Amino acid sequence: MLFKFFKPKWQNQKPEVRLRAIEEIGHDTPDSSAILEQLAQSDPDQNVRQAATSRLNNISLLVKISQHEQNEQIQRSARDRMCCLIVDQHSAPVEDRLSALLTLDSSNLLTHIVLKATDQTLQQSALERISDQDALATVIRSSALAQLRRQAAQKMTDQPLIEALIKETLGRDKSVSRIFRNKLSELQQAEQVTQALQLRCEELSASINQLASGEYFPQYGAKLQALTTEWEKVSASATSDIHAAASSALLAANERLETIKAQELATQQAQALAAAQAKERSTMIDGLRSAASNLIKNAAQNNVPESVSQEPVELLVTQWANMENVPSDHQNRFDQEHKRCTQLLSSIAEIVNQADTIQTLAQQSADTDTLPEAQLEKCAKQCRATIKSIAWPSAENKAAALRILENSRRAFDQQLKLLQQQSQSEFSAFEDALQQLETAIEEGQSKNADRRFKHAEQAFQKLGRSCPRNLERRFRLLTGRVQEMQEWRGYAVSPKKDALCAEMEALVGNGMEPQQLANKIRDLQQQWKLLDSTDSVHSHRIWKRFKQAADEAYKPCEVFFNSQKDVREKNLVSRQKLCDQLQAYLDGINWDDVNWKELDGLLKQVKREWREHSPVDRSPGKKVQTLFNSRLAELEGPLKAYRQENGELKRRLIDDVKALLEQDDLSTATDDVKEIQVIWKETGPTFRNKEQQLWQQFRELCNDVFDRYHQNRRDQSELKSSVTLEIDSLSLEMENAQSPFCGLHRLNELLEIAEQTYDDVEHQLTDQSAQRFQAVYLELKALQQALQSMQDDEVKALQRKAVLCEQLEIALLEGDYEETLTAVYDSWQDDSHLPTLTKHNIDARFQALCALAEQSGDALKDCLTEQDAYLRQLCIRLEIALGQPSPVEDQALRMEYQMQRLQQALAQQEEALNLKAVKALRCEWLCVPFSSHYPALTQRFEHLINSLL
Repeated sequence: MLFKFFKPKWQNQKPEVRLRAIEEIGHDTPDSSAILEQLAQSDPDQNVRQAATSRLNNISLLVKISQHEQNEQIQRSARDRMCCLIVDQHSAPVEDRLSALLTLDSSNLLTHIVLKATDQTLQQSALERISDQDALATVIRSSALAQLRRQAAQKMTDQPLIEALIKETLGRDKSVSRIFRNKLSELQQAEQVTQALQLRCEELSASINQLASGEYFPQYGAKLQALTTEWEKVSASATSDIHAAASSALLAANERLETIKAQELATQQAQALAAAQAKERSTMIDGLRSAASNLIKNAAQNNVPESVSQEPVELLVTQWANMENVPSDHQNRFDQEHKRCTQLLSSIAEIVNQADTIQTLAQQSADTDTLPEAQLEKCAKQCRATIKSIAWPSAENKAAALRILENSRRAFDQQLKLLQQQSQSEFSAFEDALQQLETAIEEGQSKNADRRFKHAEQAFQKLGRSCPRNLERRFRLLTGRVQEMQEWRGYAVSPKKDALCAEMEALVGNGMEPQQLANKIRDLQQQWKLLDSTDSVHSHRIWKRFKQAADEAYKPCEVFFNSQKDVREKNLVSRQKLCDQLQAYLDGINWDDVNWKELDGLLKQVKREWREHSPVDRSPGKKVQTLFNSRLAELEGPLKAYRQENGELKRRLIDDVKALLEQDDLSTATDDVKEIQVIWKETGPTFRNKEQQLWQQFRELCNDVFDRYHQNRRDQSELKSSVTLEIDSLSLEMENAQSPFCGLHRLNELLEIAEQTYDDVEHQLTDQSAQRFQAVYLELKALQQALQSMQDDEVKALQRKAVLCEQLEIALLEGDYEETLTAVYDSWQDDSHLPTLTKHNIDARFQALCALAEQSGDALKDCLTEQDAYLRQLCIRLEIALGQPSPVEDQALRMEYQMQRLQQALAQQEEALNLKAVKALRCEWLCVPFSSHYPALTQRFEHLINSLL
């Protein structure tokens, strides 16, 4: 029956309840994954299975559901959820996500993965599975990566759609537009493909070399993996030199990465060891604290505690002494707990030794009325000495034996004080009674004198032998004077006695309330005693008359008071039963597994019932009251100890929260506060006057931690926004630096600023801003390397040979060239730095000059005429490559060239600067004969080159 009330919501029979339970399941819910997997596979309701499937994080199970589930909607939900997990780089290993991707056939889902995934392998795998032309067009229009757009373009086969995309990408996405044009014109040549692959191999080789020799950064492994993956795709097209250089660089980069990973692993292991040692120290401190709590609990529950061995504490102390590099705060905490345990053990041992003394004193304190004053003083002194010898720590909850001693001491002290007060008050009362008696005699008040004499006589009898002699002599003297007064007053007493008899007879059967009637009878009897005490002649007849009337009048009162006696006896029996019930509860209670809330309620109920069973007879009631108080003390002692322990625990929890306020890791601090709140909730109550105060303090401290956490989150969010804005601005500036190109000097400045700024704020960036920055940064770095290659050994070697050609050209123009030709020929040598094509071109320039030396002057003139047009065309081609305008006089030539080379011209209009083409044009310029003899064109060409450098 109880199981029905405690069944989790996700096991409820109602589908709508299970649906709500799925929505409430969070990442911190215990067994959340197992619950969702069970509901997704076996729930009888279609909607519940679909809702659970949409929350699954097990990508393998999603694949299974998408393949075997009969319901199409659930299959679709499984595939949608699988798509989300594939895109999420933290959901599963790349291999699992890739395996799941291979089960998808929906073009929409595959397109989503291509556009949203961050892993290049996943994006490419998804793109390879797309055959739908509209989906490929979506990738081309929406993908931020040029490589993906190009791959999608390569798979396009729908001609109308390609023509439409050419118009859309023209001037916006040059690479894709070029692919479309190549597909439509079928003019792509195998040589160009080979050159492009070799160029990519050179770029990757340069990037890998730079990575192997550059600074280490957090994304080093990811970048190396990406470069390795891309290199494996194109390495077959690389030359042997480039392949060897790239392979060597890859080996060096991987070895460097392994070394750094080993260092990081060693650091993590050292941190883990330190954390384990800290945990071990905390466990040992908690062990001491637990030992102290058990000692207090044992002492609070037993009048004579069990003897406790010191071995566990000594073992912890020995283990602690063997620990090294203990922080001072841990050492202080351990010392405090050790001192606490040592004091408790010493006190408990003393209680065990003084057990007989404590029991004897407790028995004597239960009956202090019979003890003489000297014995009371001795017992009180012995209680104080025993309490002092126990030396129980004042900060801890008192042991039961200590409470018994203190109660006994108070009982002895109270009885001593009472006796002293009684003796003093009795002397004073007797002296006052004598003074009042003497005053009454002097004033002739006979009745008052008789009453005062009786009071004085009672006080004298009570004092007995302790009465002072001067007071005794004074009492004897006044007694004689009272007797003399009584003899003279006897003559007037008889009429008054007759009046009392008549008054008593009038009370018989008058129907007065019993209590009021008894009071009236008592008043008349007191008056009779007073008169009779002053009558020197005691008449038996009139006394018998008064006595018979009093007995007859008291009969209704006797019946009433007999019934009241039964009530008091019943109340006494009920109170005795309560004492017996408390004793039975004490005999059967297990203090190791007690329900403290139930015990508290029981004590309140017993006290309430005790008050209800009232009144009782005084003498037996006093003994039962003493017994009841002792039973209550035995139950309330452990309860007070439990509340005291709860109070100490809550104060320690408050101290823990205070410590978390100083912690820098606020995320961990808030998690710790939540755990502490759970412990607080599970901890029982303390004393009512402290509970609210502790709770208020605890709640305020928790609120302070959460407020600090949320404020830090807001500050971080603001800082992240400002940093993201700064990086986005820097990325935009870097993008704008490429078109038009800003020059190598400005490029170096931008890269230096970018590196300094990014290293400082990398951990505060959004993924989108970081990816954008990395993309444009890598593009600029590649551009920087390409610009630096404009001054490499190949260009320098070519320039040296061009200078030799210029010397020969000058000699040819002057007509005296034989010696120069011989000198140039001797200086001309093969250069290993020059590529085959470049070497062939510069050699052709030299051979042409040698041929001109053997020909007539007309041939030289024809050559000069031809070079003007050729050099002018080179300037125009360089201006087109750099996106710079041509002079007005060459606008027509530029248009003519563009019309002739439409495809090549369109290929040059890419967003990125084609520095390979620029370098090729420069080398081609150096290989043209008589180029230096056209100063205007030379200045125009060099100005364009210098604008890059």
